[in-house]
Amino acid sequence: MNLQSMTGFARAVAEHDGTSIAWEVKSVNGKSVEVRLRLPQGLERLEPAARQTVQKRFARGNFQATLTVSRAAGQQAQQVVNEAFLRDLAGLAKRLQEQFGVAPATADGLLSLRGVLDIPETTETEEARAALDSAILS
Repeated sequence: MNLQSMTGFARAVAEHDGTSIAWEVKSVNGKSVEVRLRLPQGLERLEPAARQTVQKRFARGNFQATLTVSRAAGQQAQQVVNEAFLRDLAGLAKRLQEQFGVAPATADGLLSLRGVLDIPETTETEEARAALDSAILS
């Protein structure tokens, strides 16, 4: 296959053991391969393999790939608020507001920061995790 243009969009959806997997990839022309990934919290471990998959297949282009994973209702881990971290962030935001006059922090802004909402480790086996990883990368 001989590709003349490196501008493109693709979406692939799959199901694996009650889990919905969706990759969305956008690409534009570029002199070398650049890959930016957006992976759900807890699946950061897949970044090197996903990056390598794109780099093996393409010689040039700027790629932005987004992974969405939705587990069935019975499989979803309940998110837990890391209240100590949230309290520390709120205190820092208040000090910044008082000292520098920055806008006050909002609840949705604080909750969106990485580490405020924790997803407890699931009790899935290594085999189940490896099977899901394989399904995501394929």
